[in-house]
Amino acid sequence: MGTYHRIMEILKVLVLSLFLSNILHAQKKIADLDDVSFAINEYYLVTLEDNTFIFGVYRERIGDQIFFQTNYYSTLIANVNDIKHVRKVSEENVFNGRYAPSNVHFNRYFFAQSAFNIPKHSVNLSTYSLFTAIEYGLTDHVSISAGANLLSIFNQEFGNIHLISTKVGGFAISETVTTGVTAFYGVFEDMTHRMASGVWTLGDKNQNLTFGLGYFNLTKNVNSRMPITNILVSERKTFTSGLITLSGMTRITRKMFLMTENWLRRSPELPSIYSLGYRLAGSKFMFDFCMLYQDRRFNEFSPFIGFSYKF
Repeated sequence: MGTYHRIMEILKVLVLSLFLSNILHAQKKIADLDDVSFAINEYYLVTLEDNTFIFGVYRERIGDQIFFQTNYYSTLIANVNDIKHVRKVSEENVFNGRYAPSNVHFNRYFFAQSAFNIPKHSVNLSTYSLFTAIEYGLTDHVSISAGANLLSIFNQEFGNIHLISTKVGGFAISETVTTGVTAFYGVFEDMTHRMASGVWTLGDKNQNLTFGLGYFNLTKNVNSRMPITNILVSERKTFTSGLITLSGMTRITRKMFLMTENWLRRSPELPSIYSLGYRLAGSKFMFDFCMLYQDRRFNEFSPFIGFSYKF
């Protein structure tokens, strides 16, 4: 019961923080547009008093009128007195000349990690089927996450699942290559998983490929029969394998990413896993869907869904 109360207290704090941040954001308003510095040929997202939006490239200001060029090569004019918010938009939020929500979960694919790290003090809440995890940015280069099957707190029949992982990443070794290391320790029913891997990501937060090289270890109960007596006994065994991960994502629409994630292992007890799916991106919320295929075990595809929220 103590574990249940601790988890509920954490969730209450997260929900309260989200509520307060939304209130503060809603109250933010420009007091004097003359204090806003516009840069020529840069993208801006402008919110008007009637809550409509203008998205385009800033061209010039003449008196109280500000001129923006849209992706259709037309010019939109905003009057200073009608503007409520102004936000400069980076290139990663532009897709085919239109505003695109940030990929706020750029640090991971479905399960595997990219070399990018979430910013300091960032909090991500994710749910994969019945499994829920919270990730926190300790620094701009170090993050930690922990998760559990929350339903098992109320009923052990849902399965005992716990996981803790960490990543040290976000180190740019060139303009297009980022590197890091990641590790996790997890208990899934009677199985204990351990993994450590180095990762290298080529590309940016919207389009990238990640190569990982590491080690995987699995300990579980194995049933076997004794010679002659044919008595069934259970013993704890450990299986190890080298690990290669190949993952990638690319933005195909303003709000959709195509993603793949593949775990390559060479062990009869540790099958390779392949996946292909997509991610729908909102300003805070993400929805993931993919089909998973495990060789040498099920030899069939199974669906997977996940939800994520960035506080």
